[in-house]
Amino acid sequence: MLDELQQHVIVGSLLGDGSISATGGGKRFRFEVRHGAKQKEYLDWKYEVLKNLVRTPPKYQEQNNSWRFRTISFPEFTDFRRWFYHGTQKVIPDELENLITHPKVLAVWYMDDGNLRREYGKTYGCMLNSQSFTYDDNKKLSELLRKEYGIAPMLQRNHGKYRLYFGAGSWRKFCAIVTPYIVPSMRYKLS
Repeated sequence: MLDELQQHVIVGSLLGDGSISATGGGKRFRFEVRHGAKQKEYLDWKYEVLKNLVRTPPKYQEQNNSWRFRTISFPEFTDFRRWFYHGTQKVIPDELENLITHPKVLAVWYMDDGNLRREYGKTYGCMLNSQSFTYDDNKKLSELLRKEYGIAPMLQRNHGKYRLYFGAGSWRKFCAIVTPYIVPSMRYKLS
């Protein structure tokens, strides 16, 4: 069974850069994570959290200058696959309401896909690059964040897709929620 931190890391990663892939003829599932070489320390942190589910340490992928690791197949990943995917498309499940209640989930998601919006040396907001999700899924995410944390990001159009944008009224509150859980190598995303 996954411990609480492992579940937070997996859910936050599935909102961001993580994926669940089939193995064993599509009957079993495993979690996979990949990050660019500049985020190797962050990937190593995820690896340490999930180490008891991994047989081999992270491997370097020269063709795209990234590091990745995969877990073994594990029964709970079948549920995550069922919740977070329709076919091969990642989706926002109704179950997320029960899975996003701890700020660690948001922190992992932000470390995966977040960044500050800066111009002329001044910070104006932050965003979660959720463009891989549909407009409706982004609306669902915005509503969940409003309901659970009292922050309501706007849906910002970006190259024909949508992402979540925390403007002047909410980005500081969002950052205050996630800051205690940001790993040292990813603190650059907050300053």
